Amino acid sequence: MEQTKKDRVMKKILIAVMYLCAYLTAVFISLSAPAGVGIKIAIFFGGTLAGWLITAFFHEAGHAVAAKCNDFDVASFSFLIFRYDKQAIKKFGISLKNAHLGETDVVPKSEENIGKRYALVIAGGIVGNVIAFAILFGGFLTFMLLSLPMYAALFCGMPVALIILIINAVPGFLPDNDGSKLAVMLKNDELCADTIKLLRLTAELYEGKSYAEADEALFDYGEDIPDYLKASFCLMKLRRAEERFEPAEIVSDMEKLQSYDDILDDEGLIELLFADILLEDDERIKKYEYLLDKCDTLPGASGMRTLVYYANYKGDKNYVKTALKSAKKICAKAYLKGDGKFNTEMLSRL
Repeated sequence: MEQTKKDRVMKKILIAVMYLCAYLTAVFISLSAPAGVGIKIAIFFGGTLAGWLITAFFHEAGHAVAAKCNDFDVASFSFLIFRYDKQAIKKFGISLKNAHLGETDVVPKSEENIGKRYALVIAGGIVGNVIAFAILFGGFLTFMLLSLPMYAALFCGMPVALIILIINAVPGFLPDNDGSKLAVMLKNDELCADTIKLLRLTAELYEGKSYAEADEALFDYGEDIPDYLKASFCLMKLRRAEERFEPAEIVSDMEKLQSYDDILDDEGLIELLFADILLEDDERIKKYEYLLDKCDTLPGASGMRTLVYYANYKGDKNYVKTALKSAKKICAKAYLKGDGKFNTEMLSRL
């Protein structure tokens, strides 16, 4: 464990040094421009910002194009403050809370050769990084060869793009970078097999099978996979138990999912609240009640389902009667048809 912590610290230091070298190189390039100090500073900040934006855009576009070419659907795509999400009630939106410059979520439309196709989708992001660096390096080199250092300096974000490419493409720099994910998909081990299971399970939901109808073997996973994958499996298993209404299984799956609460997003935490409401566990409901304010921000119908069940738990029959109709309409339009079927089934029990 200590060695693992030491490795993480050393990697962070290495990444910091790499970025420092990249920015120092960018400073050197911008200072070489035949202009005043103010212009040179503007070139540095503008050029490095452009490097980040170009890299982020081509990276996400690479994933999206590769997904379309390999029978995956782009469920959501975000860049800067703009977001397109097929799972949300409002498909197009603007948010200042995006965690990254860009993000692409993909969903398999079929199960055939799903592992190989997913590997190509991952590789698309790396190819996008390569294209972004090639554009920046090509622009810098072209203007240098034309003896136009002023214009060449505009591409000072090139070294930053190179570092981003290395950190994203080389396995091990980050635990969930594209290089690490691609390396997993190219191996025939437990982690690869469980990743494919999760993809197949998502494909079945996309095709219209609910959690209870999906292949039961797809819910089993190994103990040596990363926690973020375990949490995904636990969330799926909890919904399966809820749909089947197996109280013992619900409690068991809740405990497993709760063990990863430090990495759970709002969707996972709200599912814990829903399970507590289902089991009428007053003490635990109070613990997670603060999440009710976040239910409206979730894509799909899971947030609405939780609000309706909570109102029913509190005896607010008027809210239940009013909200049920609109909630069922949301379920009918669910992007993952199987998830919509699950939510419809749960709402029909009220």
